[in-house]
Amino acid sequence: MFGKNISPYFFTVLFLLVPLGINAQEAPSPITRSRDLQLSAEEYREIFLSFTPQERKRLLQDDIALKDFLTDFHAATVLANRARAMHLDQDPRVRAQIEVKTRSILANELRTRYLESLPMPDFQELAKEFYLAHREDLFSQPEAVKVAHILIKPDPCTRKQAGPKAAWAEAEEKAAAILEELKGGADFSELAKKYSEDPTAVQGGLINRWAKSGTFVPSFEKAAFALKAPGDLSEPVRTRYGFHIIKLIAHRPAQPMPFEQVKGRVLKTVRKNYVMEKAQEYLGPTYADPRYLDLEQARQLLRELDASSSMTSSTRTPSH
Repeated sequence: MFGKNISPYFFTVLFLLVPLGINAQEAPSPITRSRDLQLSAEEYREIFLSFTPQERKRLLQDDIALKDFLTDFHAATVLANRARAMHLDQDPRVRAQIEVKTRSILANELRTRYLESLPMPDFQELAKEFYLAHREDLFSQPEAVKVAHILIKPDPCTRKQAGPKAAWAEAEEKAAAILEELKGGADFSELAKKYSEDPTAVQGGLINRWAKSGTFVPSFEKAAFALKAPGDLSEPVRTRYGFHIIKLIAHRPAQPMPFEQVKGRVLKTVRKNYVMEKAQEYLGPTYADPRYLDLEQARQLLRELDASSSMTSSTRTPSH
């Protein structure tokens, strides 16, 4: 019923508050009202206080979300008040659910306040140290190539008349002939414009971006990265598209990126690592010791509750 961006503890906050809403004749300035209930600004103040700043900002910026929240919350208040009138808040299962949510809310609030109170070190120095220790593995530009290619596809007419094998053989033969022209001194860009069946033909076959490992299909990639010097040509390479003649334009070896280029990312990483480390120091001792978990006793309790629930369901009189 409520937007997914509203705090999951909303219903618990609602149920734990004293019954909301007053008689329609008594309310001075309601924000929402229905036949027998209205909710004032002061009552909504309590609810909005439970939201995070991000949740409040979202409601301020989105009129539809605010309208949906107000109408849905009003309905939930009516239902919660009816539930209290029926003493559902005294039902053992409901009380247990409220207690579980209450503990979760309190635990989360304590964690948040602890982390907000942490003294923050000089992350600039920590960032430099972290960068120097990890620049080869975390902050390195991978090896990359820039290439041009000529693509010769199997001719559809040959495929139809003589079969796929003949069409592929014809394409390979044509690619080999083009390669001989290139070895004889022909201009790669001109032959690409003349023969290539790839969209890059209009720009002389150039794939105008740095390509790292994983960019191309495997056979194309293997041939491209095997080329040593700018201007080197591959033998015709078969892919699912056809046969390619690849020309190496430039090669960029793997190398660490300058600190200033990755400074923002490094600062974010060291800050996150610091907070996680401090959180673990604080939370670690709060966890139950796994050596002393009594799983059998817990299982027995679950089985008893399950049996009790099944018995209650089977004896309940169906309503008509």
